[in-house]
Amino acid sequence: MFRFSARSALVAGAAILLTAAVWLVVAYTIRETQQATLEAARARAKATSILFAEQVASTFGNIDSLLRVMGRDLLEHPGITLKSVIEKHPSAQPNLVLMTFVDANGIAYETENGPIAPTSLIDREHIRVHREASGDIGLYIGKPVLGRVSGRWTIQITRTVRDDAGVLRGILVYSLDPQYFERFYAKLELETHDDIALVGRDGVVRMQARGTLAALAAEARRDDLIIRERAEGSFPFSEVVDGSRYESYVQEVKDYPVFVSARISDRRLRDEVNRQTRENVSFGAVITILIFGLTVFIIRWSTALERLVQSRTAELQDAVDKLGQISHTDALTQIPNRRAFDVALRRAHQAFVDEKTPYGLVLVDIDHFKQVNDLCGHDVGDLVLCGVAARLREECRKEDFVARVGGEEFAMILHGKQPGEGAVIARRLCEHIAEQSIMGQAVTISLGVAPGSPDGHEATYRQADAALYRAKESGRNRSVVA
Repeated sequence: MFRFSARSALVAGAAILLTAAVWLVVAYTIRETQQATLEAARARAKATSILFAEQVASTFGNIDSLLRVMGRDLLEHPGITLKSVIEKHPSAQPNLVLMTFVDANGIAYETENGPIAPTSLIDREHIRVHREASGDIGLYIGKPVLGRVSGRWTIQITRTVRDDAGVLRGILVYSLDPQYFERFYAKLELETHDDIALVGRDGVVRMQARGTLAALAAEARRDDLIIRERAEGSFPFSEVVDGSRYESYVQEVKDYPVFVSARISDRRLRDEVNRQTRENVSFGAVITILIFGLTVFIIRWSTALERLVQSRTAELQDAVDKLGQISHTDALTQIPNRRAFDVALRRAHQAFVDEKTPYGLVLVDIDHFKQVNDLCGHDVGDLVLCGVAARLREECRKEDFVARVGGEEFAMILHGKQPGEGAVIARRLCEHIAEQSIMGQAVTISLGVAPGSPDGHEATYRQADAALYRAKESGRNRSVVA
């Protein structure tokens, strides 16, 4: 009869305890991996929706600014064609399908391509809301429609043109290509099963990551999100679509009646978890025989898993940083854009208020820039813009801030400079630009200088803008101090 010795029993018991401990570690690791997978999907959904919402807000903000400027041009220059007005703003072209001017009676007579046969748009929602409103309702983002003039699906963005008395003179219609956002989404390089949509507060989908045109034709809606979005603004949630689990996040777009819904599939991460679980079970079986070697292996495996999570997190953070840089950089000149300038100006003024640190604001406008475009072409015009941007950066210190804030307009924030110093810098810039040619072109600039105003950063901007206006009115190629 086989007798089991006390020592053998002790060893067997120790082996059983060690094996059980290892299996507990395996089970704990599986649970933590599953939780990390869920959190990673949620974090990706939130980051994606926030980044996309920022891009949407930036795009609509730029369009709003463009329509305001064009409306002023149409009122100040009676008889000017829409084509002439939009040619002054080449940056509007990449995402524009059609620009249309509709008169106060709802009839379209002209696009940026020239006159068209009178076309009634009186029944279109984006025209009707302006005509029925008692006053200016600002920028309106309409439902996607199949254009009667363009023959394409577009998002209709409209703003009224009113005279000083508030009388409606017409409506500018910016027909935005909905696939513009689809192309931006492609830059995020997300997984095949992920999805993202731009939805109006009326529930109508304006854009989705894949198949935008098909979605618009099918009049796709997300009514399930409307009630919660109105009550909560931005929020995370989980959903199951076609048998697959998604972690989703709704992010409202600041200042505009639309929101972004990002849907991140956990399929790839779940597959990774399942694969790792199978490996753990296999390793657990081996642990029963090779307990000590398997313990070392689990420690190494846990370290490798942590490094994998850190690596994925770092990759996501790099993507976030890159997208943040894209949204704050002018694509042509590679210097900060208007959005980045607004932030920098507010910060400079806050330092002026809190720490009594002076600053100066210089607004720069290239003289007769339209003639450069008209005579030499937009390619040369773009090179001139880049050349002026480079000269401005060369003339500034590292702590100063240079940005492109409009078509041919630039801005400089001079940190720590007294009013007199800002005037000297502006004169030097004016002289240096005039003394050198850029791409074979004689270029001059006009500058408006203003010190930081105790009345706020907006007051500082208005003063600099007024000084720039006086510089241009008094003959250009000069600087004027507010």
